[in-house]
Amino acid sequence: MKKKIKLFLIPLVFFLIILVALGGNIRHPFGLQPKIAAPGDVWFGTVTDKEVGDIFETDIYVDTGNQKIAAYGIDITYNQNVIVVETSIGTSGVEAGADGFVTAVDANTPGVITILGFDVVGTGPGSQLHLLRIWWEAIALGTSPLDISIDALVDENNIDIGTPTGIDGSVEVVEDVTIGNVWFGTVTDKEVGNIFETALYVDTGIQLLAWYSIYIAYNQNVIIVDTSVGNNGVEVGADGFVTDVNVDTPGVIEIWGIDPVGRGPGSQLHLLNITWIAVAVGTSPLDIIIDTLVDIYGYVIGTPTDIDGSVVVVEDVTIGDVWIGSVPTKDVGAIFETQIYVNTGSQKIAAYGIDIAYNQNVIVVDTSVGNNGVEAGADGFVSAVDVNTPGVIIISGFDLAGTGPGSQLHLLNITWIAVAVGTSFLDITVDALLDPDTNVIGTPTGIDGSVVVEDLTIGDVWVGSVPTKDVGDIFETQIYVDTGTQEIATYGIDIGYNQNVIVVDTSVGNNGIEAGADGFVSTVDVNTPGMISISGFDATRTGPGSQLHLLNITWIAVAVGTSPLDITVDALMDPDTNVIGNPTGIDGSIYITEHIAPLITINVPSNNTYHSKPPTIQVIIYDLSEINTTWYTVPGCGESKTFSGSSIDFDVNLWNDQEEGLVLIRIFANDSIGNLGQTDLIIIKDAFKPSIRVTSPLDGDVFGEDAPEFNITVSDLHLDILYYTINDSAIKYFVSFTSGTNLIAINESVWDALPEGQVLIRFFINDTAGNINDVGVVLKKQIPSRAPAIPGYNIFIFLFIGTTAIIILFFRKRK
Repeated sequence: MKKKIKLFLIPLVFFLIILVALGGNIRHPFGLQPKIAAPGDVWFGTVTDKEVGDIFETDIYVDTGNQKIAAYGIDITYNQNVIVVETSIGTSGVEAGADGFVTAVDANTPGVITILGFDVVGTGPGSQLHLLRIWWEAIALGTSPLDISIDALVDENNIDIGTPTGIDGSVEVVEDVTIGNVWFGTVTDKEVGNIFETALYVDTGIQLLAWYSIYIAYNQNVIIVDTSVGNNGVEVGADGFVTDVNVDTPGVIEIWGIDPVGRGPGSQLHLLNITWIAVAVGTSPLDIIIDTLVDIYGYVIGTPTDIDGSVVVVEDVTIGDVWIGSVPTKDVGAIFETQIYVNTGSQKIAAYGIDIAYNQNVIVVDTSVGNNGVEAGADGFVSAVDVNTPGVIIISGFDLAGTGPGSQLHLLNITWIAVAVGTSFLDITVDALLDPDTNVIGTPTGIDGSVVVEDLTIGDVWVGSVPTKDVGDIFETQIYVDTGTQEIATYGIDIGYNQNVIVVDTSVGNNGIEAGADGFVSTVDVNTPGMISISGFDATRTGPGSQLHLLNITWIAVAVGTSPLDITVDALMDPDTNVIGNPTGIDGSIYITEHIAPLITINVPSNNTYHSKPPTIQVIIYDLSEINTTWYTVPGCGESKTFSGSSIDFDVNLWNDQEEGLVLIRIFANDSIGNLGQTDLIIIKDAFKPSIRVTSPLDGDVFGEDAPEFNITVSDLHLDILYYTINDSAIKYFVSFTSGTNLIAINESVWDALPEGQVLIRFFINDTAGNINDVGVVLKKQIPSRAPAIPGYNIFIFLFIGTTAIIILFFRKRK
C-alpha cells in the first residue's frame, strides 16, 4: 500500500513544481499576453469578461526593441454604448504604467480616447514595457472593441520605433440576467455583404414559456432580415418555438409564438435565431420591445425587460456618396463634360435631387446639349433640370423601377463651357437619394469637385475660388495678381458685392482686409454699401510672380443668394510707376445657401401609441425658407400622400392596407431651395377587439347572500382595463386582472344592496387602442326562507312572566 502511495506522490509533486514555476497561469503559461511582439507593436493585456457596473482597468504594453520610448500619441476607439472611460481616476481615466508616462488625455469625444506622452529622457528599451493603465466602467451588455491607432511612437532622437502598429483588443460585458429578461447573444463586427445570425435568449426562472410577442427595431439602411431563411428570416432556437413573423414594416420585425405545453424552465433558453444581411456601413441597433411574455397559466413571467444589442457593419466605402469625376485643366472657350457618380451599395436608386453650385464667371452650362446641358449616364436617368439660378444647376430624376445597385453608378453627364480664367468650384448638395421603397440610400453626401481654367495674362487681378457657404458662415477670399516680370509697388482696387447676401467683417484686420503672403495694404474704405475700396503702397515692393497672393478679405454670409465679386483695377504699377501689363479685374462670385433641412416636429400622437383607427397627426414644420411641398408615406407601400397645413388625416385606404402591429409613417417636407427634411413616427395598429369569455357562473345560476365569483378568461396583445356594470347602470366597477383566466369577485356591499330577482352583470374589456368587447351574465338573487315567528309576541316577555310567577309561588310555600 505504501508503495502505491509513493508512486502517486511522485507525479503530483512534479506537477505542483511546474505550476509554481508558471505562477499558476495554466491558460497562458508564457506571461500576460500570448503573442510574439515586434518593435513598434502596442497592445492590450488580456481582459476577462466583465459585468455591467464593473469598474476595471486595461493595461497597454509596447515593444521598443533596442530603443527607448520618449514620445507617443495613441487613439483608442471603443463602443461607448458598452463601456465608458472612468475619468475620475488618474488623468481623465489614465495612469502611467510601471514603465511608462502620460502627459495629456482627451476623453471628450464619445467612443474615442486620445493619450499623449512625452519624456525627454525616455524609458526602456524592452520588448514588453508596461506603458499605461486605462480605467473603464461597464455600462451595458455587449462587446466593445479596443482599437488602437498610433499617431506617434518615437525615441529620444525623434526616430520612429520599429513599425508602429496597434494590436487591437476587446471587452465583453455580460450580466446576471433576471427573470423576464430577453436579450441577444454577442454579435461581432460585420462587413457589408455578410449574412449572419443573431441568437435571442430568455430567462423564465421556474416558469414555462407558453406565449410571447416581441418587436425588434433595427436600422434597415445597415442590415435587413434575410427572409429566404426559415420563417421570414426566423428559425426556432434549441429551446424555443415560433408561430408567425411579420417583416412588412421596414426597420421592424415582429415575432410571436404560442405553445400550450410551454418550454423551459430555464435561465437562458435559446428562443430564436434571426438571419440578417449587412447591406451598408454603419451601426444598427437591435432594440427589443416585449409585448407579451406569459407562462402556460397566463401569468406574466418575471418583469419582462428587453436588453438591447447592436450590430456594427464596417467597410472602406460609404453608401450614399455622390461625386464628380476628375476634370483636367481647361482653356477659355473649351466645351467639356463632367461625369456624376453615385454609390448605392446594395440598393437601387429610384429618385434623386442634386444641386451643383459653380462659379458662373468661370464656367457656364451648355444648355444646347441634352436637357439643359444634362444627359443620363450609362447607369442613370434624368427627369428635370433647372438652370434659372445663376451659378446653380438643379437636377432631379425619378425612375420607379430604379437602377443599380452598385458602388460606382454613372448617373449623369453635364456639359460646360469655359468662359474665363479662374477656378470654379463644383459643390454638390444632395437633397434626396431614395430607393424604389423611398428608403434613404446610405448617408447622402456630396463630394465636391472643381474646374481650373487657365490663360492668365500680366496685369490680371482675380479672386481665388470660393466654395458654397451657408448663412452665418465667416469666411475669407484671397486676391491674386499676375505681375509677370515686374514688381508691384502700388495698387488701387474696388470690389463690388451684394450687401444683401454678404458683408465685410470689419472686425478683422484693417476693416476686414489683411495682407496676403506676398502683399501689403495701406487704406481700406467700406463706407459705400456694396463696395470695398482697397489701396496699397510699398516702396520695397513685392514680386515678381504670376500668382502673387496680394490680400485676404473676410466676409460674413448674411442671407441666401449669390453675390458677385466684381473687381475694378484703378491702379497697378511697379516701383518706377510703370503700369503692369493690362490691368484687368477677373470677377468672381459667392453662392450662399441654406443647408438646413426643414425641421418637422410631431406633437400628436406619440411614438409607440396604440390606434384602432387612422390617426390624425399634428405636426409643426419650421424652415428659414418657404416650405414647398409636404407629404407622407408608409415605406414599402409604393405611394405617397400630400398634405397641407399642420394636420394630417391619415388616409383610410392606406391604413386598411397595413397589417396589425407596428406601422412606420415617414413625413417629408422640402423647401423652396431644395432642402429635404423628414421624420418618422412609429405607432401600433390594433383594430381587433380583445377576447372575453365567462366560464362560470352561467345564465340562470342562483346566488343568495354571498356575492358571486366569476371565472373570466381575457386575451389580447395590448390589454388595458377590465370592469363590470350591474343592470346596465352607468356605475363602473374596475377590477385587477391579467391576461388569461381570472377569478373576479363581485363587490359584496353592492351585491347586498340589490333586491332579489334577476341581476344582469356585464363585463367590459378594453385594450390600449380603445377597442372594447363585453359579455353579460343574468343571475338570480334569492335569499333562503326562515321559520315564521309567532306574530304579536316576544319570547323574552314570556320568560319574564314565567320567572316572576315561580318566585311568587316559592315565597308563598315558605309562609
